[in-house]
Amino acid sequence: MAADPEATLPPPTPNSVPEAPAPPKPAPQPKKQPVATTPPKPATPAPAEPTEPPIRLTQMYTAEERREYNKSIEDSLEKVRRDLTILAKKNLNPEQQNQINTISTFQKQAEQAREAQDLTTAVSLAKRAEVLAADLLGRFP
Repeated sequence: MAADPEATLPPPTPNSVPEAPAPPKPAPQPKKQPVATTPPKPATPAPAEPTEPPIRLTQMYTAEERREYNKSIEDSLEKVRRDLTILAKKNLNPEQQNQINTISTFQKQAEQAREAQDLTTAVSLAKRAEVLAADLLGRFP
């Protein structure tokens, strides 16, 4: 004979969940005494002291690298100047004129970067100007 299955079950639990006790009431806070304050004085700017320009980190180039970068920049900018001279004689629509402005901006930024000894950026900007100018010039017969 098998044992009665109900005899091995745990006793039944009530269907309702007991209620949690209410949280304790916060302790009364003591009343704060008003503090007499004076209005803040307007901040006076400190006298301007001459400051040194921030230190600028730049890449170090060997003499050979400097020559190569400068030659690349000069070659690209020369091609840009030549192409812009030819394009100035063309009848340009507004979109093409906008491209001329973009090319000129890259050209100026390349020259400024070279003056600041940021030769890597100068090469990149000069090459962008060169490619855009050659592309625009290639659209004309």
